[in-house]
Amino acid sequence: MEAQLVQLARLLRQNGIGVAAGELADALEASALVGVADRADLAAALRATLVKRTADLATFDRLLDAHLAGRARLEAAAGRALDAALGAALPVDPG
Repeated sequence: MEAQLVQLARLLRQNGIGVAAGELADALEASALVGVADRADLAAALRATLVKRTADLATFDRLLDAHLAGRARLEAAAGRALDAALGAALPVDPG
């Protein structure tokens, strides 16, 4: 989770939302407390720890959605690649 939050912080910074090291540490702690199972809880924890200005909320929400969607696509692609590799490596049952 740490690497993903560092990537998110970098994305936020690149889009004009300042994220200090202490805020990133708070986000790591908050995400560990709420977990990642409930996306709404995670988003609320990250919003509370990473966003300081009301004017940045819409940008944060848009970037968080894009970040999570990108991760989901990568995980799905990795799962398909793993399935294909296992399928190629495992012997076929002649039935």
